[in-house]
Amino acid sequence: MKMIASVAVAIAMAAVVSPLFADDAKPSDEVTIEIRRAESEPAEGLIEHVVPGGRRKVYVHPGPGITNKQIASVRAHRQQIAGASRDILGIAITLTDEGARMMEQMSAKHLRKPIAILIDGKVVMAPILHTRLSRDAVISGNFSEEEVQRIVDAFAKR
Repeated sequence: MKMIASVAVAIAMAAVVSPLFADDAKPSDEVTIEIRRAESEPAEGLIEHVVPGGRRKVYVHPGPGITNKQIASVRAHRQQIAGASRDILGIAITLTDEGARMMEQMSAKHLRKPIAILIDGKVVMAPILHTRLSRDAVISGNFSEEEVQRIVDAFAKR
């Protein structure tokens, strides 16, 4: 339970993210989720991304980091916020044993730096790591019911 609370602080409290589908994008049956190390400053070999909801940039390390292969399950997550006009929708992720080990190693070496959460190749948020992470995470933000269901359904088919 302690680790879930840490993840909620590190990821769910990040920032409200923009919708996953641009007006011209078409949803597919295939969904990719990646968690990668990122930096606040540019450096050789890093890939620049603009974090949704602002002009903040992060510079993402190439390579997969945590991918679908290390994700054991994905489910819809709904968080009620007192006084909010609507619930916050998100995606709860549970990592495999391999994914949990990778996340522990990545987060231990990357404290006080951003990690990039990518869905279908797009950075949806880049929270700063303040604690080591492990098996469970919640990616929350400005997702529609359809976006959340698309992701959950795609993982259920694999």
